[in-house]
Amino acid sequence: MDKINNAEELLKKIAELELRNKEQGVILKTELGQLIKKAHPVELIKHGIRELATSDEVQNELVGLSMSLTSGYLTKKVVVGNSSNIFQQVLGNLLSVVVSRNVAINSKSIQSSIQSAISSLLNKTKSNASTDHKSNE
Repeated sequence: MDKINNAEELLKKIAELELRNKEQGVILKTELGQLIKKAHPVELIKHGIRELATSDEVQNELVGLSMSLTSGYLTKKVVVGNSSNIFQQVLGNLLSVVVSRNVAINSKSIQSSIQSAISSLLNKTKSNASTDHKSNE
């Protein structure tokens, strides 16, 4: 800090400090407003949901869960159908639980099998299309 020798320099330094104080006050208010906005519960929930939606692990778990529930539901529908027989309904419920559980346990291997089957189908389709295109020439 420079030494102040006269009143004029003192007034000039005070004016500079007051200006800097005002500028810093504006910056502080702006940052505080942004912090309050980000800390608002709705914003925190939105941020959390965005984080979950972009997480590969969560997406894989949701795919596994949906596969499990769908397979259980379809198994029950196939076994029970529109029957009102109590034994068929009980059997359908039991099979639904067993199938859902097994699919949930093995969901990663099922997903990889489905992905490899789709990849091989796409590769076959591409190779057939290129073979057909070459034979037409």
